[in-house]
Amino acid sequence: MTESRYLRIIAAFLYVLAFCCSTASAQDLNTTARFSIESIQSAMASTKLSKVTVKNDPIYNDARMYEGYPLVLVLKTLAVHLQPTAWIRFSCRDGYAPEIPIKKVLDGSAFLAMRSLHKTAEHGWEPMWKDGKQTSPGPAYLVWTLPDEKPEEFPWPYQIVSIEVFSRQRESIMAPREAGEIASKGFGIFAARCLKCHSLNGYGGEMGPELLDPCSVTQYWTSEFLQAYIRKPQSIRAKARMPSNEDLSDGDLRSVLAYLGYLVNHRKNSASDHCPVP
Repeated sequence: MTESRYLRIIAAFLYVLAFCCSTASAQDLNTTARFSIESIQSAMASTKLSKVTVKNDPIYNDARMYEGYPLVLVLKTLAVHLQPTAWIRFSCRDGYAPEIPIKKVLDGSAFLAMRSLHKTAEHGWEPMWKDGKQTSPGPAYLVWTLPDEKPEEFPWPYQIVSIEVFSRQRESIMAPREAGEIASKGFGIFAARCLKCHSLNGYGGEMGPELLDPCSVTQYWTSEFLQAYIRKPQSIRAKARMPSNEDLSDGDLRSVLAYLGYLVNHRKNSASDHCPVP
């Protein structure tokens, strides 16, 4: 056996071993499987890029064409077990971290764009404006080919730096299982709308401030003020980056505050309590 053939056999064995180990860990959904964009690019290096056209890109408010990969193909290449009860978390450069059920991507409508094909694209991406500065959606941008996407249900995160696959069980400590119907409803609203930007006890997005540790936001802001701010942040704070939630009813807002109030006694640092009470 020649040395080159021997090395090829060893390399193939190591690849299969890595594939099997990756699959085993991914199938154990209590353990998070996390992949950086660099590792995804490396894993997909031998896969031909696909083209996709989206009808109404929310960044550019127009149709756009991209090259990349169907997200379901990326997950299969990474040996992720596509368990319907699993969730995917996209961590972005600015701290935005939306989560979606993995079942939403199984139809192939989610596409991980790796570069733009627009005529004004430079260095693989078309410039965009954010916070008064010119930047780009790279290194990766999640787009959808569905005809009527709802951003709350089908987020379009850009500047993605990593993707995680996990079991929803890992945040079960945040679910108010014994707090009643109102707080439970608030948990559902918070998880869908707020968790992508705000964290609770360190879990969640990092674009907005932590809301529970060490002091709960309900301990230093009144309920009336919080409801007004959640509904329309720009009416309280000029140039607030937080989006409005004017579609939420008074009952919805009260349920969110009931959920946050429930969590006051579940704070990470509640033992040494020096937090104000309004």
